[in-house]
Amino acid sequence: MEQTRLYKLSQPNTIRLTFYREFSMRKLLFQWLLGLVGGLFSLTVWAQELYQVEIIVFQHNRNALQEQLAPNAPLPTVNQATPLRPYNGRRQAYHLLPTSAFQLSSQATKLTQDPTYTVLLHQAWLQPIPHPRSARAVHIKALELEQTESTLPFYQWKLNGTLTLSQLNYFQVTVDLMLNVPLNEAQRLNITIPYAALGRNIISIPFQYRRRLRADQLYYLDHPVYAMLIQIKPPA
Repeated sequence: MEQTRLYKLSQPNTIRLTFYREFSMRKLLFQWLLGLVGGLFSLTVWAQELYQVEIIVFQHNRNALQEQLAPNAPLPTVNQATPLRPYNGRRQAYHLLPTSAFQLSSQATKLTQDPTYTVLLHQAWLQPIPHPRSARAVHIKALELEQTESTLPFYQWKLNGTLTLSQLNYFQVTVDLMLNVPLNEAQRLNITIPYAALGRNIISIPFQYRRRLRADQLYYLDHPVYAMLIQIKPPA
C-alpha cells in the first residue's frame, strides 16, 4: 500500500520534470532558430550594401629587376568571374561607373603625365562585399591585343585576371592578374627569364596579391613591372 502511495505521489513530479525539460528544449530551439533567421537577414542586408571600388593599374616604363620577378604562375580563372558591365545610367552592382564618379582622377592624371608610368586601366564600379565564403571574383581586363589564328582567348587582352573582395572584421582583397606583354616590349623592359613566352610574341607576367584594406583609404599594391592603386568607398 505504501509503495502504491509513493508511486502516486512521485508520478506528478516526474510528469512535471519531463514537461519542464521538453519546454526548455523547445524554448532553446526556438531561440536558436530566431537567432539564425535574424543572422541570415542581417547577412542578406549586409551583402546587398553596395561599395564603390576604384582601381588604377599602371605599368613601370623602366627596366625590371629580374631577381625580383616570380616564376610563371597558373592563369587566373576568368571564365567563372563576374564581368563588369557598361554603365547604363543607373548605379547597379557590377556595372562600371562614369568618370564623373571617380575618386582617383588626380592620381591617374599624375601617373599619365609622368613618362616613367603608363596607365593600363582606370575603372570604378559598385558591388557588395560579403563574407569570404560568398565572395565573387570580378573579371578585370583591358587593352585588347592584336590577334592571330593561334591566339588563345586569355591572351587577347594585355591585362587580364580577377579581383576578389570580402569582409569579416576587415576588408580583404585578392588580386590575380596577368600582364601579357608583346615580346618586343618585354625585351625593351629587359623582361625575359623566368617568364616564358606563352605565345610566339607574348610574355605573361603574373601579379598575385592579397592584403587587408580599410574603407576610405588609398592602397598601393606594388610589383616590379606593374602596380595597382585601390580604394573602397562605403555605401552613402
